[in-house]
Amino acid sequence: GQKRHCFKQLRQIEDYINGVNDSMIRQLLNYRYVQGLTWPDIAARFEGMYTADYLRITLDRFLDKR
Repeated sequence: GQKRHCFKQLRQIEDYINGVNDSMIRQLLNYRYVQGLTWPDIAARFEGMYTADYLRITLDRFLDKR
């Protein structure tokens, strides 16, 4: 049913993420699309090294190239 379909989609997303070479992009994809974190929460995971806007733009640029 629906639950099984969701788990299948989650596996596909995780497979896609695991296939990305750039570790930062992998982390961003995981935090945003698997864990569902907000950009400020994601920025906090990077301990202040990057702003939320920088991370969002970085991921947007990566996804735009796909």
